Amino acid sequence: MSPPSPSAERNRALYGRVAESYIGWELSPPEQVFLRLLRGRWHEIRMLDIGVGTGRTSYTFSAIAREYVGIDYAPEMIELSRQQIGETDAVRFLVCDARDMAIFDDGAFDVVLFSFNGIDSVDERDRGLILHEVKRLLAPEGLFYFSSHSLSALPFAYGIPPLTLRDPVRSAYRLLKAVRQNALRLRLNRTLELEPLRERGRGLVRDEAHGGQLLQFYATPGYQMRELEQTGFRVKGVYDLEGRPVESIEHARDHWLHYLCERGPEPGD
Repeated sequence: MSPPSPSAERNRALYGRVAESYIGWELSPPEQVFLRLLRGRWHEIRMLDIGVGTGRTSYTFSAIAREYVGIDYAPEMIELSRQQIGETDAVRFLVCDARDMAIFDDGAFDVVLFSFNGIDSVDERDRGLILHEVKRLLAPEGLFYFSSHSLSALPFAYGIPPLTLRDPVRSAYRLLKAVRQNALRLRLNRTLELEPLRERGRGLVRDEAHGGQLLQFYATPGYQMRELEQTGFRVKGVYDLEGRPVESIEHARDHWLHYLCERGPEPGD
């Protein structure tokens, strides 16, 4: 396997430094949709959770899946997952680069999850490697659920929270935080070459996360759908940040979207 791109390696190092900031337990609304989707089947599912971080999604899924494996390319994240969740014969956490998951057999998992836009931490070439690896690991009719940044949401939007006299201290804190975030978004938008990105349908963008230190992959929903289909996935559904089905990807404006895919047939099947 070729070495990761410089931007991917910088992102990995940053995640290692800020690992503890990701500790949490709650599933997002789109992840709750996925949880309900397989209700009644989790006890028989072999699950791979890529980019597991500190075990946020593990808290729920490791408790209900027949077999659960969480992986991350940042050793600091995996160590925290082991501390927070623990390991058993049915629950394992491993340091592993999603571009090369040769430690797992073909068709080893019924479900693969890649949450919180983890797939966007690498460039276009490496995303292709990850998608092909995920397809290889999925059992026939297996499901792949992941989130990815949407280019349709750019430029970064500005916002001011509502002020309230009932809690002036907290309200003032939220306002100050919003002013700082808006200043960061203004700086990022000034360097954002949006038209070339829109023409290509994808590209690396300096993201607002962690003070603008991350370079993340953004794509139009249309490009993302084509990339999945070309890799051999069938897209079963797209969900917004509230967990609602997206009826028209052309009009989707959420900052990121969740894609539910199944492994399609191999050529000649």
